[in-house]
Amino acid sequence: MPAAASYREKLRFEKRTIGTDDGYGNREQAWAEQFTEMARVQFMKGSESVIASRLAGVQPVIITIRSSAASRLVEPNWRAVNVRSGVIYNLRAGANFDDHNRDIQFIADSGVPT
Repeated sequence: MPAAASYREKLRFEKRTIGTDDGYGNREQAWAEQFTEMARVQFMKGSESVIASRLAGVQPVIITIRSSAASRLVEPNWRAVNVRSGVIYNLRAGANFDDHNRDIQFIADSGVPT
């Protein structure tokens, strides 16, 4: 379990919602804020796929947040936005790796269009 001091980034978790009609029969999609949480963002390094992603302008990361009722509802089609820097992380997968419901980790990418 990471120390509380390592949770340095403030992330806003958002899920996609169906917006209004654009006048051409399409629905514009929007993002709705669900909750804000302090997080630890670790940049992935080392594997061939990670190196290839970085060459394509994508930065894979692992996001760790405290487990809560809200954080356990997060799904892979959500995104996290760094409140301070504006960096958008597209969430790919999440899991409770410690089996104690203390933390939840998400694999995410930045630099990918949403």
